[in-house]
Amino acid sequence: MMILSGEFIGFLPDHYADKWVKDGMLRSIKPRTYTFKSLHNIAYRESDAERPVIKAFRQCLPKLLQ
Repeated sequence: MMILSGEFIGFLPDHYADKWVKDGMLRSIKPRTYTFKSLHNIAYRESDAERPVIKAFRQCLPKLLQ
């Protein structure tokens, strides 16, 4: 809300800000300078590795983080 007011700047993940960028309400400032990548890990018991919910989550996570 504060960033969209036009009085503040801030950092938003690209996937979160995309709608406002497409609508012309936000723009990137030096996107090659102000960027970062984050590493995501999941933890689960080895004995649960074959559970359908764990397998599905492991398959979906990389797609969600693109």
